[in-house]
Amino acid sequence: MSKICYRSFEEPATYLEAKSIQLEIVEDRIADRIGDHVLFFEHHPVVTQGRGLQRTQTQPKVGAHERIPTLPPEIEFHSSERGGDLTYHGPGQLVIYPIFKLRTKDLHTYLRMLEQVTIDVLKTYGLLGQARESATGVWVGDRKIASIGIAVRRWVTYHGIGLNVVNDMSPFSLFNPCGYQPEVMTNLVTLLRERENVINSNVVGKDSLGSSAQNRKFDIKADWRWREELEARFKIAFDQRQSHLFETLDHS
Repeated sequence: MSKICYRSFEEPATYLEAKSIQLEIVEDRIADRIGDHVLFFEHHPVVTQGRGLQRTQTQPKVGAHERIPTLPPEIEFHSSERGGDLTYHGPGQLVIYPIFKLRTKDLHTYLRMLEQVTIDVLKTYGLLGQARESATGVWVGDRKIASIGIAVRRWVTYHGIGLNVVNDMSPFSLFNPCGYQPEVMTNLVTLLRERENVINSNVVGKDSLGSSAQNRKFDIKADWRWREELEARFKIAFDQRQSHLFETLDHS
C-alpha cells in the first residue's frame, strides 16, 4: 500500500476547474501511473446537484430530485456525477476530494470511512461528530456539518467531503440541502463558539481554531490559518484510516 499524495490548492477554484483536475488524476490512477491522492479545495460559490440521494445499506428509497432553486448571479449551478442531491460550496468551506483505487467493490464501507475520517478530525476540536444509518454525511447533535457525495470510475473514487468551516451559511437557505431543511446545516466555527459559551473555556489548545473562534474574526478570503490546521488534521486521519479501509475491503 503506497502513501497518499496530498495536494492543496490555495486559490479558490470554480467547480469545473476542480472537476477537470480530479478527472485528470482519476485517469492516471486508473492506469496506475500514480498512487492515491487527496485534494483540498475551496470553491467559488456554486450549487451542485448529484445523481440522486445517496443511500447507505439501511436507507429507504427516496423520490425525485429537489427542485433547482433560483440563484443569484454570483452563485453558479452545475450538475454533478456524485451521489446526493443539492448542496452548496463556497469560500470558507473545505472541500476534500479523495481519489482512491478501491480493491473491492464496497462503496458502503468507503462512504463510512469518509464519515469516520471527518468524525476523527472533529474530535480533535472537542466535538462529537456522528454518522447516521439513515443518511450520508456527518452530524453534530441535530445539525449537519459535512456533506459527502462520491462518484466512481472503474473503481477509482472522486468527489468527496464538503466540511463547513467559516463559510457564509445563508446560501443553504435557497434550497433544501440533500432534502433537509436549511436550518440543520451548521459550520465548525459556529459549533466551537457555542461550545465555548457553554463551558466558558477553550475547547482545545491556543494554537487551534477553537480558541481563534472566540478571540478573532476570520477573513474567509485570505485567512489560511484554518486551512493549514484542518488539512494537517485530515492528513493524519486519512493516513490512519487508509490501512483500515483496505484491510476491511480485502477481507470483505
